[in-house]
Parts: sequence; C-alpha cells; structure tokens
Amino acid sequence: MCSLSQRSVGRAFVHGITAKQIVEFLRVHAHPSMMLTDPESKDAGLPSNVLEQLELWESSRRRITFSRAVLYDRFDSPELFNQTVDYSRDLQAHLWSSRGVDEEVVAGLTAGERRKQEEDDAMVCSLDAHASIKGFVQNVKKGEEDGLYD
Repeated sequence: MCSLSQRSVGRAFVHGITAKQIVEFLRVHAHPSMMLTDPESKDAGLPSNVLEQLELWESSRRRITFSRAVLYDRFDSPELFNQTVDYSRDLQAHLWSSRGVDEEVVAGLTAGERRKQEEDDAMVCSLDAHASIKGFVQNVKKGEEDGLYD
C-alpha cells in the first residue's frame, strides 16, 4: 500500500526526485487491478487528480525563490524614493517596492501627515547591488546639498 502526502512528496523533491519520476514509479509498480479500471489509460489507471496534484506540488516549489536582500525605507523625499527604485530597476536588482500612499492623496495632506506617509515608502533590492544603490542614494543627497539636482 502506498500513501502520498504533501510532506512525503516534498521530502522527495528536496532529494531531487521529480513529479514525473514519482508518476513513472507509480505506473511501473501499479497493481494489475488498477488497469481494470481503465484498460486504455496510459497512466496505468492512476487517478488524474493524483497526477495533477503531484504536478501542482512540484510547480509550487519552483514558484518561490529566495534571494539575499536589503530593505530601504525612510527616504528623505518621494523623489529620492522614485529615483532609487528606478536605479535599482536599471541594475535589475529591484525585488519589491511600495509607496506609502498615492501621490494624489499626499498632495492633500498637511506637512506632518505627508512626512508620515513618506516614511512608509520602502523598497527591497538584491544584496549584490546594495553597495551601488547605497552609493547612488549618497550621491543624490550630496548633489541636492550642492544644488546639482534642483
């Protein structure tokens, strides 16, 4: 008797076994009575929902990737945030970003409320690009102090 669970199949995936290999194993080792359910089946009578579930479990493992990353938040201005996001995208290091609130909403807020919303601006970039992005932010800030970005 065989029992498949997400946990047991997940352990197989961790060891490099694919859903295709599991299905092939089940086909080769299926009890002869399985063929009686559907003699024309190329799947040795294996239930289609089991085959589909194995494929879903395998595809869900490939859907998520892990990357070492750096979180940037508390930007001095929405412009600096936007420039930094654009720069990280140019480097192909941008993983995620979020504006604290829509620009049109920010325009209607008082200065204190606006600053609070700007504090919610955040972005995540690849750790490999951290030094370059950090240097970019420092250069933009230095340029603003020197009047280069007016």
